[in-house]
Amino acid sequence: MSLVIDVALSNEEPILSNDKLMIYPNPNKGNFTIENKNGLEINAVEIFDVSGRLITKNKLSSPSNKTNINLNHVDSGVYFVKIHVYGTTSTRRIIIE
Repeated sequence: MSLVIDVALSNEEPILSNDKLMIYPNPNKGNFTIENKNGLEINAVEIFDVSGRLITKNKLSSPSNKTNINLNHVDSGVYFVKIHVYGTTSTRRIIIE
């Protein structure tokens, strides 16, 4: 007899679920909005390229549930957005055209 236990480890809380935390438009031209629809404030945003290199880090001086990001200075491609909200984080993929 064999017993298999499959456990997924994640620090993503339900407060950052896909239907609550939105990035739009995606794909975009370098300007996009991050919105947390459950009203909790976004404290910081980090952007990484596909190799894991930190492109920018924005600690919001006035945390809000909605923030605009401008990445007009980066090349087209896939990037990862790490969003810090209420003591937890979530990482989302964006495409810059």
